Amino acid sequence: PALSLTGERGCSLAGKSRFLRVILTETVHLLWKIRCERVIELEADKDKYHSMREIVRRWRASLNRRLAIDQALTHPSMRKSALSKSTLHATWRGVLHNEESLPDDWAAVKGVLVGMPASWIRMGAG
Repeated sequence: PALSLTGERGCSLAGKSRFLRVILTETVHLLWKIRCERVIELEADKDKYHSMREIVRRWRASLNRRLAIDQALTHPSMRKSALSKSTLHATWRGVLHNEESLPDDWAAVKGVLVGMPASWIRMGAG
């Protein structure tokens, strides 16, 4: 991959690298959509611009959709193109809502959501 992270000893951090790529692609895509909406639909009317709360809500929704896609990709019916459960877990480790209460194998659990740092909630973005 063109973008990857390495640890202190030069070892690859595959899960974190994949999560970084997910964050970047989902964020850039959302920025593009919001810009198109602002320019085309809202006709650059500043009074109608998206609020920070709306942008964060949509960003979280896009990450939750991506998480659901990754979960679906672990299904055995995907055969050779399946995403391994270890890759799924490594990618999303540390960013799930109430992660400590999830079962060890949460790949098939519906309703698993991406969490939000408390600092964002205090800012009123959540």
